[in-house]
Amino acid sequence: MRRTIFITIGSVILLLIFSVWVYLLLFGAPKEVNEAFTNLGFGSFTPIEENQESLEQTAQLNLQSGNLSQLTTRPVAGFGFIVTGSTTEKLRYAERGTGYIFEIDLISGVETRVSAKTNLGVTGAYFSTDGNAVALVSETDSGRRVNLEELGDRERSHSLPTTATNLYFSTSTELRYLTTTSEGSVGYVYNLDEMTTDELFFLPLSDVNILWGSEETLFYNLPSPSLRGGLYRINSNLTSKVGESAFAFSAIAPKSGTGTYLTTEANIEQNGNLKSSIQTGSSTINLPFVALPEKCALYENNKMWCASNALELGRGAQTDWYKGLIRFADLLWQVDVSTGKTVLLDNITEISGRDVDVIDLQVDRNSTYLLFKNKQDNTLWLRRLVD
Repeated sequence: MRRTIFITIGSVILLLIFSVWVYLLLFGAPKEVNEAFTNLGFGSFTPIEENQESLEQTAQLNLQSGNLSQLTTRPVAGFGFIVTGSTTEKLRYAERGTGYIFEIDLISGVETRVSAKTNLGVTGAYFSTDGNAVALVSETDSGRRVNLEELGDRERSHSLPTTATNLYFSTSTELRYLTTTSEGSVGYVYNLDEMTTDELFFLPLSDVNILWGSEETLFYNLPSPSLRGGLYRINSNLTSKVGESAFAFSAIAPKSGTGTYLTTEANIEQNGNLKSSIQTGSSTINLPFVALPEKCALYENNKMWCASNALELGRGAQTDWYKGLIRFADLLWQVDVSTGKTVLLDNITEISGRDVDVIDLQVDRNSTYLLFKNKQDNTLWLRRLVD
């Protein structure tokens, strides 16, 4: 029995060797996989390229069933509205992990994959105003990487410093970012057309958040429950203070630089609990809920939208939330910046049937849509503001 098995295996091996010899004798060594399959009469074989570009419809979304919609089930690294003409009709987002780029038509609800180029370990994405460029931040075992990808006709790639943070497109062709050195932080602008980098300013501080704007650039120390921080205006390499310092301080400002700011800080008079207020010149309007900057969008036309569960938060709650130690089931609010009047728009839990911890709130320039992610699973959500 064993002898029969050995003879069979040996015969198969000899047959394979003989077949390869005959093929090489007749056709010669193939230069590519396609040639081998064609020579054998099986037709052409196309290998799958992981980074091939494709344009295909991937989903049909129903955006007319209500004002609040969950747009994705896949995790999202970043997103942005596409500004074309006078209306906002599309948005683009990058898939977390792969960096694939998708586009959603907000009128038809059609989702299309724009790019299937793989950038492994993508955790953050920042889009230009026209959607034709995106800065992708990747975190892998080999370290941090920042790639600037141009989409559409040019399809070029640019490498940015691995330490680049606070990324922001000031125009469709200019990307601003911050790098940190042992001596402090340096602000740069990268021009996609010229492929050049210019220094904007230097700060003798390393742990800061930059609030980029068209009229003014601001920064504040990273919020800490045990250290004071404040808001500062940058003028070249000079800085000037805006307002007072406080513990657990954080802020946001509109891109146009209207002189109105939302600040959140520890209120020493209320057992150190966090409080939020709107600052306009010497005027201060206290809000009835805590508004963390990542949960708010401050618009130029006296409008602001915030996600908050309206509960009291201790001075260390913001840091704990960053670390993922606590989570929120948010309500969605609209605020009149000039009067401080607040209106409850949505109880997201009641509408969706699930808790949503809102982060990265964005509003389009016509105040038609709100975009945000759920911090718990990084899914993308849309809130229609105009019926």
